[in-house]
Amino acid sequence: MKILYLILGSNEYPYLQLREQGLERTWLTRLSSEDKAVHLYSEKVLGSSENNRDAFLARNGANLEGKRTLMGISDEKADSWTFPTFEGWDSLLHKTLSAFNHAILQSDFDFIVRTAPTSFWNPKELRKRLSRLSQGMEALGTIRIINNIQFIEGSNIILSRNIVEKLVSNLHVFNFGMIDDVAIGEALTRLSIPMIDWPRPRIERTWDFHDQRFGDFSKVYTFRCRSSSPYNERVLDSELRNLWKLHKMLLKSSSY
Repeated sequence: MKILYLILGSNEYPYLQLREQGLERTWLTRLSSEDKAVHLYSEKVLGSSENNRDAFLARNGANLEGKRTLMGISDEKADSWTFPTFEGWDSLLHKTLSAFNHAILQSDFDFIVRTAPTSFWNPKELRKRLSRLSQGMEALGTIRIINNIQFIEGSNIILSRNIVEKLVSNLHVFNFGMIDDVAIGEALTRLSIPMIDWPRPRIERTWDFHDQRFGDFSKVYTFRCRSSSPYNERVLDSELRNLWKLHKMLLKSSSY
C-alpha cells in the first residue's frame, strides 16, 4: 500500500518553523519505504490573497469560475510542489485540487492524505487501519457539520485514489468561494461519496495528553496539534513541544 501525504506549506511564519523544527524531526522520520510526503507551496512573489486576489482571479478568468482550470506546477522538488497561486485560505482548494491532479498524473499511490503542518501522524497505525478496508471509494477523517454541510476537517482528509480521480474529473461540483475542506465535503456529497468518521484527539495543553476518551495514544492514527490562539513565539513553541512530546511517547511503542 502506497500513501502520499500532501502537507499544506507556506513560506510565511510559522509554517517553515513547524516543518523544519517539528515535522522533519518527528513523524516524518517514521514513514515507510512506500510512503511519500510532499509539501505544497505557493509562489513567494504572489504574496497573500488579500493583496493579490483581484490580479490572480483576473488572470484565471476574472472570477472564481476561473479556478476550474487546474494549475500546473511552477517548481517541483523531491519533497515539495509549488503552484502559481497566492497565500491564503481562498487559494487552498485550487492548490489542493491541482496537487491531486498532478499526483494522479505523476505519482503512484493508493491513498492521499491532505494535511497540515500542525497535524501529527502515526504512519504505521494509519497503514494498519487502511489495510483493513475493502478496496474501493473511501473518504475518511474527522467529520464536522457546518450549515448542514458535512465535511472532513482539512488537516486530516484521507482519500482513496479512485476518489481523487473522481474529484479532479468533476470540478463543476465545487464551490470555489468556500473554504477548502467544506467545499471538498460538499463535493463528496454531490458525488454521492460517503464520508467515514475517524475521530482523533486535539492536543493544545499539557492535560490533553491525559485525555482518556481515545485510550492508548499509540493506537491513534493522527493528532491535531494546532492551538486555538493566534500565532506568536509562545504559541509556536507550545505546538513544537507538543509535536516532540508525542514523538517521544510513541517511540516507546511498537505501533509507531
